[in-house]
Amino acid sequence: MDIDQYKALTKKKPLKKVPRAKPLPKATEKYLEVEETLFQELEEHRIGYRRKFQFESTKNWRFDFYIVKLNLLIEI
Repeated sequence: MDIDQYKALTKKKPLKKVPRAKPLPKATEKYLEVEETLFQELEEHRIGYRRKFQFESTKNWRFDFYIVKLNLLIEI
């Protein structure tokens, strides 16, 4: 059944297919520069952290840095 015939019979437009999940954007050069700068600053000030921290309970949440002493999650 073509689109014009479908419209005439149902008086509706055909449904558009919409992607359900949007993929994460690729890391740009600015993002990589900022991540490296923050990494160097944390190293310089000897602040305890974990890189690419991910919760144990879920796989959907990931943060770039986790500062252990302050329980602080940082996402760039």
